[in-house]
Amino acid sequence: MQIRDPEETPQPVSLTRPLRQRLWLPLCVLATGVVLIALAERFDAKTFGHHLWGNALLAPDSPLPEHEAEGVIPVAVRRLPEEDPGQIGRLLKGLEPEPLREELLAILPIDKGPRVVRVSLPPAELQPLLASGRTPRAGTRDALAGDLVRGDTFAMDGETFHVVGRLQRSVSGLGYAFVVLDSDLVRSHFALDSGATHGWIDPEGLLRIAAGQPPFDTDDFPEVVGGFARTRPLVVAASIFGLILVAVGGALMQYRILHWLAPRHDGALNHVLAELAARPRLVFVVHVALYGVFFVCMAAAYAYPVVNFNLADYVQGEFAEGNLSYIGSAYASGDVLRASAATFLHNFLTATVAFTILPSLIIPFAGLIKNLLTFSVVGFVMAPIWTGTAAQLTYHAITMTLELEAYIVASFVVAVLPLRIARGLASGGFGSQVLQGLRVMAGGTLLAGLMLALAALYEAATILLIGPW
Repeated sequence: MQIRDPEETPQPVSLTRPLRQRLWLPLCVLATGVVLIALAERFDAKTFGHHLWGNALLAPDSPLPEHEAEGVIPVAVRRLPEEDPGQIGRLLKGLEPEPLREELLAILPIDKGPRVVRVSLPPAELQPLLASGRTPRAGTRDALAGDLVRGDTFAMDGETFHVVGRLQRSVSGLGYAFVVLDSDLVRSHFALDSGATHGWIDPEGLLRIAAGQPPFDTDDFPEVVGGFARTRPLVVAASIFGLILVAVGGALMQYRILHWLAPRHDGALNHVLAELAARPRLVFVVHVALYGVFFVCMAAAYAYPVVNFNLADYVQGEFAEGNLSYIGSAYASGDVLRASAATFLHNFLTATVAFTILPSLIIPFAGLIKNLLTFSVVGFVMAPIWTGTAAQLTYHAITMTLELEAYIVASFVVAVLPLRIARGLASGGFGSQVLQGLRVMAGGTLLAGLMLALAALYEAATILLIGPW
């Protein structure tokens, strides 16, 4: 039996036309978004895909591949301290209390400076990579600067290195790095006690991954840096607008399906479906709030590419060796079911139940506030400001709408409980309002779980069968 808020009734329009007719418009909007992203990807590939080192992959701390791939170059790497953390860094470092500040600085590693990469290459091989200046001279402290680093000098161990040339924007993996040539003069700065690591750079690394032949052992997934070459503003704008269309189309499609089911379903989901149908304004407000911060932060990432670079590097490390390494291992195994199960367990049990639903039983709107923060960070990290990102978004955009819509449902139901409590206090029937709010939360948790299961299966299948992991 359905239980509805007596003061609110669902819009009857869902009953007046067949469902398939109501899905045409959102489906067309969604498809237009995907096509726009695909066109941006083609322009991106045409602009950068054939450039020298446009597919380079840097592994700053990894032994040379056992199946040594042709062209893999050994390197030594040091990381410089960040002297100027930028506006976001200065803002975070001014936060109080101190524990919160330290936790945020640990999560957002904006204090990491650029890498210095020592390579053993003839200067002539670096010449085609230059956007300006000249190649370093052997036996000197000359350096090349990547697209994202600023300044004409930097210091290591009290010695000054001079930037004599700048790499093209299209050079992948070295956007936030200085490059120096190997020599006796330079080698002393890369001793093990200096914090230096030894790894490799593969000018064709991303292509090898796409071909299913990564230049590393998939059982020992290394920290890698690649695909981080800034793309053109037109590609960024087209990709973000395409994602907005996908979000709007996907949200309308899924909401209309749920709205259509509301008067037809009599089971565990009937309370949440009735509530979704009865509160279209709240549904709209939650969508605008969450997707609003998502896309605002995505656009802001274009102005802060270094912060985006470091945050994406941190997230990648979490999947490789951090708290989310079990998900990384599941994807590295190539098993779609294992990868989807690992994704679902994190997204549902941790992100939804533990951090969205349960806190909201104690603190009103806690899960909604948490998801506002989550959407802002995810939007910032997902920003298509790097070459190759648009290619992944052609299929990952569907993951976005499937997964984020589940979090929006969870945010909606945690907002319903305090609203019903307030109504019970104001107009009576407090117990029944609280009970109904809890029923809606229970049904919403189940519905979000079903939606996340579908999203996890789609995500694992597309990443492992279409896109490189």
